[in-house]
Amino acid sequence: MTIEGADRAAVLLNGKTPDFFVGHGDEFNHEWWWKQELLVPPDNYQVNVLRPNGESWSGTASVASYQRVVIHVPEGVKKTVDWPRGHNFISLPRFSAGAASATVAVAKPTAELSASAAQINCGDSSQLRWSSSDAHQVEIVPVGQGANTGLRIISSRL
Repeated sequence: MTIEGADRAAVLLNGKTPDFFVGHGDEFNHEWWWKQELLVPPDNYQVNVLRPNGESWSGTASVASYQRVVIHVPEGVKKTVDWPRGHNFISLPRFSAGAASATVAVAKPTAELSASAAQINCGDSSQLRWSSSDAHQVEIVPVGQGANTGLRIISSRL
């Protein structure tokens, strides 16, 4: 993603609290000789650009493989352009910076979930285990929020 016209604004993905902060607008504002970029896996994102006096721009960005979404905040204009450099990336550090460059790479969260019994009868229980990585918060509906890894005994009652 390239985010233009948002110098010194906070950029948040998929939320509006500090936990969803990915960087400042001037870290993602060009892709020429020196790169200042926000790299995200292909997906749909809610992008919030916040200035100290309030929200500057908010909207969705659909990022496809080998495409770059350019958001021009002052006019609220989005465009998608081919991004052949995307073929060169396999694994990236979460953050790297140089004299006039910055790359913030957002990882796609992953999770594993297992139960000791796939089906339980009234009065029976099962152990529910999970582990996740790169997730801001973990919530198993309807069990509730939990840590990135955990174990919980669940049971069936009348």
